[in-house]
Formats: sequence, C-alpha cells, structure tokens
Amino acid sequence: MLQSIWIKNFALIDELRLDFKAGYTVLSGETGSGKSIFLGALNLILGERADYTLIGPNGQKAIVEVEFQLSESLVSWFNQEDLDFAKASLIRREIAESGRSRAFINDVPVSLNQLKDLCSQLVAIHSQYDTLTLKNKSYHLDLVDVLGRFMPNRQAISQLYAKWTKLKTECKLLEEKIQKARADQDYLIFQIDELKNLELTAINYEELEDELAQLEHVEEIQNTVSSFLQLMDAEPSILGALNGIKSNFERLSTINSELKDFAERIASLSVETKELTSDLHAYLGRVEQNPEKLNILTEKLDAYNRVMTKHGCQSQSELLDLLNGWEDQLSDADAGDEKLEQLKEEANLVQNQLVTKSRELHEDRLKVVPEIEKQMLHILQELKLPEMKVRFDLSKKEQLNHTGISEVSFLIQPNPGMGWQPVEKAASGGELSRLMLTIQYLVSEKTAMPTVLFDEIDTGVSGEVAQKIGLLLKKMGANFQLIAISHLPQVVGKAQNHIKVEKNALQDRTVSKLRYLNEEERVEEVARLMSGATINDAAKESAKNLMAEE
Repeated sequence: MLQSIWIKNFALIDELRLDFKAGYTVLSGETGSGKSIFLGALNLILGERADYTLIGPNGQKAIVEVEFQLSESLVSWFNQEDLDFAKASLIRREIAESGRSRAFINDVPVSLNQLKDLCSQLVAIHSQYDTLTLKNKSYHLDLVDVLGRFMPNRQAISQLYAKWTKLKTECKLLEEKIQKARADQDYLIFQIDELKNLELTAINYEELEDELAQLEHVEEIQNTVSSFLQLMDAEPSILGALNGIKSNFERLSTINSELKDFAERIASLSVETKELTSDLHAYLGRVEQNPEKLNILTEKLDAYNRVMTKHGCQSQSELLDLLNGWEDQLSDADAGDEKLEQLKEEANLVQNQLVTKSRELHEDRLKVVPEIEKQMLHILQELKLPEMKVRFDLSKKEQLNHTGISEVSFLIQPNPGMGWQPVEKAASGGELSRLMLTIQYLVSEKTAMPTVLFDEIDTGVSGEVAQKIGLLLKKMGANFQLIAISHLPQVVGKAQNHIKVEKNALQDRTVSKLRYLNEEERVEEVARLMSGATINDAAKESAKNLMAEE
C-alpha cells in the first residue's frame, strides 16, 4: 500500500509531502493545476524514463520519494536481489540537470530494472489511453488468463517453450557442426595419416638428427681417430716415453719430496692415455660408413621438417598436440551423431509436454470464458450498457508459442441486431472507457494489487453512467487502495478521501500544491464541478445529495 509521497523541485512542485489513506481516494483540480505533474512524479517511481527538463528552479536535481507498506510475500524478491527487506520501505528517484537518473530502495542504489520489477508489484496505473490495449489481441489472451487464474499454467508453458526452442537451436548448431566435420573428414584423415606416418610417439627426432649428423661426418671422424691412434702406436711410442719419464720422477722423488706429487700425476696421465687409446680403438671399430642408413634417416628427417614447416610448428611436441587435436575432432564428428540423437529425443519429449499442457490450458480457457463474459455483462449493465454483449472467441492455432496454442479475439455487440465486431472497430470512446473499467474491476479482484490508480478512466461519460462509475470505484476501494484522478462530480463525490490539486501564483512563478479537503471543502469542490465557478446554497445541497447517494 502507498503510504506517502515526497516531491521536491519537480516541475511546478517546490516541495510536497502527502500521506495516503486506505480505501477510495480521489484527486481533483482545475485543468492545468498539476494533476499530470503528480502522476508524472509517481510514474518516475515506476521506472519511466526521466526528463531533466522537469527539474524545478530550486536546485540542480529533482527528487521523488515514496513509502510503501510491503507484504511479507516480497521477502523472497528482496533476498533474490540481495537487498534488506523492510515492511515500511522507501523508494526514491533522483534526476540531475546532467540528465543522469539514480534510483534507491531503502537508500541502497539499485538499477532501473530492479526499480521497475519491484514497483510493478506495488502499483498499477491505468489511464484513458489504456483503452488502446483493448485493440491488442495479446492483451485479450492476457485478460482470459488473469481472470481465469491461469498465469501459473502459462508460466509453466512459457518455460517449456523456452527450453524447447533452446534445444532446437542446439540441435541445429550441432547438425551444422557435424555436416562441416563430415565435409572436412577426408582432408582431416589425410592430415592425421601424414602425422601418424612420422611415428611421433616412437621416434625422438632430436636423437635422429644427431645420428644423421654422425653418419654424414663418419669419414672425417675415422680419419681423426686413426691419426691419433697412429701417433700413439708409433715407435718410440708416446705411452713408452711417459712410462720412462714416470720412472725417473719416482726415482728422484726420494731425493726431493716435491717431485713425488708430479710423479703421481704423470702416472695418472699414463693410465688415462692407455685407457683413452683402448677406448678409441673400440670406438673406431664401431664407427663405419652406412650409405643405406644415411638415406633412410635423411628421408625421415626431410619428411619431418617438411610437415613442421607446413603446419608452422617449432617442435615435435607441437606436432603431437596438433595430431591429438585432429583425432579429437574426428572423434567428435562420430560422437556428434549420438549426442544429436539425444538432443532430438529430449526436444521431442519437451515438445510433447508443451503440446499436452498447451491443449489442457486451451480447454481450461474455453471452460472459463462463459463465466468471464457473464461477469463482464453484469458490470456493464451497472454501467448503463445493458444491451451490449461481449464474447471471447478462442481458437486453436497450429504453431506453438510461449502462450500455448490459443488465439483469442474480443468481440462486442453494442446493440441488438448489430453483428459481432472486434472491439476496436465497434466501441465508442465512452464505451471503451466503461469496458476498460469493467476489465480493471475484474482484474483487480484476481491480482490483489496493493494500489491501483485510475487517470481519468471515466473519460467520455456523464450523468447516470458517471454515477455508476463512482459507485463501482467506491466498491473497488473496499478491497484495496484505489486512487482516481477525475473531473466528474459523480465520481469525485463517492470517494472516501479527497485530495485537491491547486495552482498558486507567486511573485514570478506558479506552483502546484496538493492537500486533503475536509468535509465542508469536499462539498464545495463537488459543487464547483457540478455548477462551475458560481457556488450557491442550492449547488452545495445538490452536492451533498450526490455524495450521499448509494
């Protein structure tokens, strides 16, 4: 429920604080007094686009703040948005001259979408222009579902439809991927075979390069080793000379102890030279020219280097990664068929559920339509449209969508003998207003909206019809907080609470104010609406009678 509003520096309103009451409250005032400004301020709280030109002259920003008394049912929404819940919650919107707009819930900055989401559950505003929605077929179906209390069923269908369309998209994308893989499969197999022929997991190509280098220089190696061995084997031999020198150093070390260390080192050198000579003889026996193996290794390394260059790889491990990736891609193409089959099965299952629920909802809609028509006719009779008939034509359509398979047209028969016609073609302005009010009355009973505001929903009517509208609004106000902006005395007179919008001229500008009227002021305001500027005792008496009528 709307508890209060604070408006500062907004259009013609310098500063305004106003508390609201339960039941049926009416706002009245002369044309141009500022009723639309108040409505514009409230629409800001509902998340409408901010207009910096509405900032008043007393500062660089405009502020609109409202307090709502919230239901415990909104605790889950606050938890979902990571906000602290408070039964008495403040919602504020600020507009700066720069055009920047900020929104707050209990002084915590929130996005405009969060503001809209919350306030759409707190306040519904309906204006004379809402009659345009009667011409929208999607609104007709919404109306049937709201009045039939089918919105939970429809939400389930919407979720199934979203899941079904998602699965269909996944199937299409996977089919395209499989087709592409199939088209590339021959080329992919050729590339894989080319890499497999290199035996990348069995051959170390770095070692192969070393072996090839040795084979290419085997003659040079043999000559070098042979030259050394010939030198070692010549007479007198180097090894024999070392042994003789070693003996001399050992003998002299008994005379000079410092020579003992040199003798030991010459002995080690002699042993090392002997071992080196033996090892080189063995090595030379193993090294031999092998033209056949040289050709084989050259071919292998040529193939390896050619593939490395072809794929822009820098190492054997990069080639292995490439091979593994291609093998996975080839495997995915085969596994894709199985996955596609699973997706199609799931999509068919969801589609069957969607079709079943859509058919069930369509049958439920057909059953509830006569009762909705009956309720509408009853209210239309009260609003002095006793001859008007209404009908919802429901038909099945072949194509599924997020609302199911139902298609609906809202038809009326304004007078006996006239054929059934779409509401947008047959109804006059006054009839559309009364139709919309009838709809809003029925919807308000089903949706339990805490606060509803009607902006001149009574446009195009007068006299007894206006009297009936006033009584209907009063009846609605017994179920929830109802605020109506009106200029009709019959509608204004039935309100429990009366707020007047006034425009006052100051020194150099005009300001708007809103205030509650006491009982005497209410009578005078209704009398003014009935008779104009001249308010005499007779006009006041007529106003009292109008206000007292049930």
